[in-house]
Amino acid sequence: MTITGIINNIQYQPQCAAPLKERPLEGFDINKAQPAVTVRSGETVVAVSKWVSPKRTRSYPYERVYNTLPYPNRAAVIPVVKDEGTRGERDFLQWDTAMMLSLLDVRLVLAYYNAATLRGTSVTNFQFDNEYVVGQLKELMSSSLSVREWNIAQLQLLQSGLMERVEQGYDAIATATGAQMHNDNGFAEFRNTMHHSMEKFMRYSRKKSQQAQQREYVTIQPKEALSTLSKAKVSLRDAWGGEYFLTVDEVEHNGGMLWMIEAKHTAHGLLPSVSDIKDGLLKMILYKNLSDVRADRMPVSHTPTVKLTSRRLVAPFTTTGSAEGRDEFVTLNGLSRTHQSILDALINEARTNGIEIRLHRAE
Repeated sequence: MTITGIINNIQYQPQCAAPLKERPLEGFDINKAQPAVTVRSGETVVAVSKWVSPKRTRSYPYERVYNTLPYPNRAAVIPVVKDEGTRGERDFLQWDTAMMLSLLDVRLVLAYYNAATLRGTSVTNFQFDNEYVVGQLKELMSSSLSVREWNIAQLQLLQSGLMERVEQGYDAIATATGAQMHNDNGFAEFRNTMHHSMEKFMRYSRKKSQQAQQREYVTIQPKEALSTLSKAKVSLRDAWGGEYFLTVDEVEHNGGMLWMIEAKHTAHGLLPSVSDIKDGLLKMILYKNLSDVRADRMPVSHTPTVKLTSRRLVAPFTTTGSAEGRDEFVTLNGLSRTHQSILDALINEARTNGIEIRLHRAE
């Protein structure tokens, strides 16, 4: 099944975001910062998430962004390229990552690594050029550009010297560690896509994104315990030209109603990790704000749904259930106070935003 839809604006109230610690911009070090923090300069405060890779499916960047959403000013520091050496992966920034951040009202700060550590044959412990990142944050805090204008301007930096800094950073890493990095062909291809216009970079990125969507469509991940083999492609457009090629783990289609189900599973715990849960919730923000939703071109109503499963759960609960059902779920499954707090936050999230969250034993 292929699901399509349009996002014109975002209306959502996160209820599960973690409180962030505040750091002064003076002396701030992005490399020592937590995955998400607030940064203050005078009266200006920005909630900053730190991505370790430009790839949206690695190291829970969605959780990091989700935790910044309650703050009115927010930014995401993202490496343009993450190259782990020839024994690892190499990931490049995609156009629609910037568009998705714009949709979520998050300013993009493109950055680059210029130091790392070689551990065995793997390149690890990557370090951003902190001086550059702090300079960009200072500029961001004083900028009068809208979020979308700022993010486009960040992408245009790739045409005016930032790519050279990226490549010089990896040259420095290779020299300092002796690591063998991927060949220059990938860099050349990536650089050439934006040489003449951003439109070429956009087309190149979307081709890569569609290829990734197809790979994900035919793959069942270890953290998915699916009750049906009904994974679907999700292709979304926004009002400003962004296009997003995603997958949803399961769908249920009953009459004119479609449940778009993001599945999170734990093999050993009672509930999936908070990181997994928030990864799913950020996708709910996108799915909740869809209009003109169609399943294989047929108009449908839809309910965004997160399904949390574990083989340790003995009784189910759905956030559409009663207070008595919640209490019975807690008792029968022996939930700790910590797990009860997570459950109550999820109930609040679902009811505040009109989504559904299901918890039950893995089938």
